[in-house]
Amino acid sequence: MGYGPGPEGALPTGYCCTSDEDCRNRYCVDLGGGNKICEDECDGSQSACQGLLPGFTCTWDDAMVDGFCEPTSASTQCVPAAQFQHGTKPDGACCSATGNATSGQECLSGNCGAFGDQSNPYICNLACDATHTCPGTSLCSNVGVYSVCVPLANMYTCQ
Repeated sequence: MGYGPGPEGALPTGYCCTSDEDCRNRYCVDLGGGNKICEDECDGSQSACQGLLPGFTCTWDDAMVDGFCEPTSASTQCVPAAQFQHGTKPDGACCSATGNATSGQECLSGNCGAFGDQSNPYICNLACDATHTCPGTSLCSNVGVYSVCVPLANMYTCQ
């Protein structure tokens, strides 16, 4: 395993970042004083923000469908990116959705999801944007406040 954001930008909530491309959900927030931190998207459940680093809660307002895992204290400092141990499984590999902040940790991209038919397995998938594009077997699709590479086939298997 390697350390830091990895080549696909896999940093989860709580780790220091320099740009959106460092974070698995492509959301690097400036907390002031040069302190920038990755924040993952959450669906209102606190479990999405727990299991990796303490001190984060899912916050959102009525105008938002999804919220973000934000620090519970204004004095929260980010964890240096060099301390994050990113996964090694490539995009398309089988992964385990844990339902909390550790989901996708075994993936190089930091993301684990299932798409299409309900019988499809969870796979490692790359967050996509202008910097990270999808291979020809997938399409960049919005899943909330960020986009991931989703298989073109409605039914698929994992590697």
